[in-house]
Amino acid sequence: MSSEAGDAVPPVDMDWLEECNDGDQEAMKAMVALFFSRAEPQLKDLEEAIAAQDVAAVRRVSHACAGSSGTCGMKALEKSWRTLEEMAKQGTLENAASVAAKVREDITRTSAFLSEKGLL
Repeated sequence: MSSEAGDAVPPVDMDWLEECNDGDQEAMKAMVALFFSRAEPQLKDLEEAIAAQDVAAVRRVSHACAGSSGTCGMKALEKSWRTLEEMAKQGTLENAASVAAKVREDITRTSAFLSEKGLL
């Protein structure tokens, strides 16, 4: 199986997002808008924490972002954030910059997916 097959998996569990919002399209739009209004500042905080080698800040930001991603059904993002959180728990940020770049890619991919669904 190629890596492209993994990319075919939707970045958002739409069933979960709909269930969390009782199928209300406007509520889903509001949830998604709130998420993305916070995503860029949080990613900036993460990148600054990585540059400063601040393990505690990386753990705090990644934990919060993983939770909000999971709540919104954004599985690809949640997985990347959890990877960063686990790295910080282990006390190492050795590959954190590359994982942060993956988070940025996942945000772009998730945003495009939700735009196609009319939610962003």
